[in-house]
Formats: sequence, C-alpha cells, structure tokens
Amino acid sequence: MYFSHYLIFDPIPFSGGSKIAIQNIIALTNSSKNKFTIVTIDKKSWRNAPFLKNKKICIHQFPNFLYLSQSSSYFAFLCQQFFFTCVLLYKLLRISRVNYLIGNSSPGVDIAIYLIQLFIKIPIIQIVHGKVATSYSIGYCLTRAKQVFYLPSTKASLSKAIYFYLKKQKKSHTNLRLKCQQILESKNFQEFINGIPKDRWPSQCQYSLPVLFWSASLLQWKGLELLIKSADMLNFPKLLTTNICFIRPKHINLPISKAPIPIKNFHWYEQPKNLDSIRQASNIFISTSKEEPFGLSILEAMASGMCVIIPKDGSYWDLILTHNINCIKYLKNNATSLNNAILYASSNIDTIQSIGRAAFNIANLYQAEYTYKAIINYLNNQRNTNNYLDSRTSSNSKE
Repeated sequence: MYFSHYLIFDPIPFSGGSKIAIQNIIALTNSSKNKFTIVTIDKKSWRNAPFLKNKKICIHQFPNFLYLSQSSSYFAFLCQQFFFTCVLLYKLLRISRVNYLIGNSSPGVDIAIYLIQLFIKIPIIQIVHGKVATSYSIGYCLTRAKQVFYLPSTKASLSKAIYFYLKKQKKSHTNLRLKCQQILESKNFQEFINGIPKDRWPSQCQYSLPVLFWSASLLQWKGLELLIKSADMLNFPKLLTTNICFIRPKHINLPISKAPIPIKNFHWYEQPKNLDSIRQASNIFISTSKEEPFGLSILEAMASGMCVIIPKDGSYWDLILTHNINCIKYLKNNATSLNNAILYASSNIDTIQSIGRAAFNIANLYQAEYTYKAIINYLNNQRNTNNYLDSRTSSNSKE
C-alpha cells in the first residue's frame, strides 16, 4: 500500500534542466511510500531517468497537435490547454486514484492541472524552475497550489504575479504588498536549489590540453549565437577544439538557434548519450545563457572540475562565484569580452586546473540528497486521509 500517488504533468516537448531535476528528485524518494505516474508529451526525454530500473514508475505519452503547439495565437493556447485538460481527465479515469498533481515547470505551462482542480479537488504541488510572467492566471494558480517549491531567482517574478492577481481581485490596494509578502513567506512556499546525486556525479575532466565545452538547448536565450559571433570575430577555432552538445526543441513557437554550423574545430553532438565522456574530454565550460535561473549544466561542469566561463549578469552563479577564483566572467552579450575570457582561460593549463578545482569545491556543496531534501521529505510524508488507492481494481488500470 502506498502513502500517496503522484501524477506529474509534463507538457514540455524536449529535454531540459527541469526534467533532470524532477527525475533526480523522484529517484531519491522512498519507493515504499510513493507511487508516480508521469503523463508526458515526450516519452523519450524520460528514457534515461535514473529511477527506471529500481522504481515502479508509470509513464504515459499523449499526442501533440503540432498546430496548437507551434502557433503563437491566444486561441491556439486556449485550445491546447483544453486538450491537455481532457487528456489528464481521461488518464485520471483510467489509473488508480491520484492523491496529488505535480506541475514541474511553471504555472503558465502547467495550467491544465489547475483546470483539472475545478472538476476534481486534487491538491497541487508546483515546482518552479524559471521566472514566471506577470499575469492574472499565473497569480491565481500560485494561490491555489497546496505547496510551491521555487528557485531563489524566481521569487521576484512570483511576487509580481501574485500581486497582480490580488490587485485585480480587490478594489482597494491597501496592504496588498503585505498580503503578497505573507503568502510568499508562508509554509506553502519554499525555496530550493538544484543539485547532483552522488550516483550521477560527472567524471573528472582532463587537464592536459585546453578544450572548450558548450551544452544547452537551442532556444535562442541560451545564447549559442554569442559563441559563434565570438568565434568569427577573433577566429579562435583555429587554435581550440570546441565541443557543442545541444538539445533541439521541437513543436514549440519560441525562437531557436541553428545547429550544426560548419566551423573549423567545432564538433557538434545532438543530445548525445555519451555526454559525460564528451565533458570529460573537455575542460573549459562556456555559458552564454541570458540570466539563467540556475544553470544545472554549469553546476555539472563545476562538478567535473572544469573552468567555467559565465556572463556577469546578476544571475545565480554570477552571485555565487568569484571571478578569477572559481570562475572567469565576461560582460554579458559582449562577444569581444567573451573571446578575451576564452583566450585568457585557454592560454595556461594551470589556470584551467586551479579555477576548475576551486569550482569543484563549490559544486561539492550541491549534493542532490541535501539540496532537494525539503521536496523529498515533503513527498515522502504526504499522507492522505482517504484511501490511498482508488476502490477501482487494478484491472481497470493501465498500470
């Protein structure tokens, strides 16, 4: 008998940091207490999940209507959310009773689970991995979730969304900011940071020859064009090998960078299975993301002992790391500054090694068993006062 059955809604059609985070969280929960059903639009992005061999997890894929996902119209968005809601309702009728719904991206993406709540009173756990928009619907969702776990860099955007919702709800603006602050400081809202499990810790990188490494999705805000521009300006590819590992987003209407591009000494790998070995053969990690909410790939590079090059933009790692001690920083969106940082790092292998080892010491503080502890404990200790499983027999379930 399970304590609780969680349904995780995953409408993101490609892999990314938020999926890696929730997969690591699930792997660290107590399988004797919890049961998980994942309803996803992209089953392939779960194929390497660390829990598949030793956890009873059910993964269901639902179809994606390309027109709805690629259109930028508000009508298409509403139709997509209606479709997602229908899919979830159908799944809920065919599986054992679900005690909690989990949204793993942001309320703006996970709206369908809040629409479900209008029909079936199932508590919602929301995990927020990125900044949210200031909108009435997102503010509404945040005030309806039973529990919200969020990255520290997203707090200001959460506050704005909740304030916007409260402002629309009330004619008087008196003490709305105080009310918003009380909501965010309540036990229903809790910060977390990402981490890496011990059994998935990256391999140590090499310190024999400077090799550049870039790893992210092709979403334009990840900044691949900045690296390409930097390479074109001062022509460093003639001297340095550069490994590019990328995820190609599919079925979305967001701007996407082009890849691969024929550049000398640039080696391109699309969602490689041997990502760890490619990272191990490199030693200088380049981040070109614009105001990265956290940067799990940066943490993984630090954990492998790489010298990380990051933009000075006020994002999470810019606030945590110190230039020329455990990282090298460059002016954000500045290709010349980036190129100078790359040339500085690659000019001396001792610099790579000393900064990389200092970065490793910082990364060692980000053990997933500790950083996700609040979420893991919460999931492990949620008891349902009703029967944990539905009275329907297992023969009525696809599990």
